[in-house]
Amino acid sequence: MKWTFFGSCLFLVYQSLGQLDNGAMAPMFNATTTQGNIFQLENKITNGRFVVLHFFACWDYASWEYAQSGALNALDSIYGPGGTDELSVLQIEIDSSNTTAQLNGPELLSGNNSTQTYGNWNALLNTDVTESYPVAELYHISFVPAIVVICPDGRIRNFNVMPADV
Repeated sequence: MKWTFFGSCLFLVYQSLGQLDNGAMAPMFNATTTQGNIFQLENKITNGRFVVLHFFACWDYASWEYAQSGALNALDSIYGPGGTDELSVLQIEIDSSNTTAQLNGPELLSGNNSTQTYGNWNALLNTDVTESYPVAELYHISFVPAIVVICPDGRIRNFNVMPADV
């Protein structure tokens, strides 16, 4: 019993180390999307937009379930470029060993994180998608799925929360 409690405490300490705090300035980055566009964070917030970063992994079932919920696609259609244009969504695949083939599917449940995928992520996600392990490192992402909301003032809100908490 003591070891379970001790292990839980260590896990909580580990989870809190290195994370960017709510209210901290968001690290700026540029990323090339799978559609070939350049996503420039600084440009988005300078133009007064909120930015939602969704960090996921092709091999992660919770990430796939969240993507299938359509929550960020709906948010983007209402508040994104096709709606009020107040918000930009970028979905970021975080595993450095993954390939574009995993984003394109089809489903391959290999049990190996470097080849496994739950389907065609590009077809499922109507927003910009990028493969960018460096952005995940920049934001100290320690689990997926994770959401980061960046306000037009460049400050982080809701850092590293599970999508259900947004």
